[in-house]
Amino acid sequence: MTAHCQNCGAHHTEQYARVFGNNDGVLYNCSECRDVTAMFRGAGVEGI
Repeated sequence: MTAHCQNCGAHHTEQYARVFGNNDGVLYNCSECRDVTAMFRGAGVEGI
């Protein structure tokens, strides 16, 4: 099963969503639509 970004719709693995998404595995942003630094700062969790 794959996860998808709520912002751009890009598909990612469940493992990616587990690391960069929120506790439910939801990605609000991803490395396709945000830079990697923002992702490490939590952009995937809250849609920062």
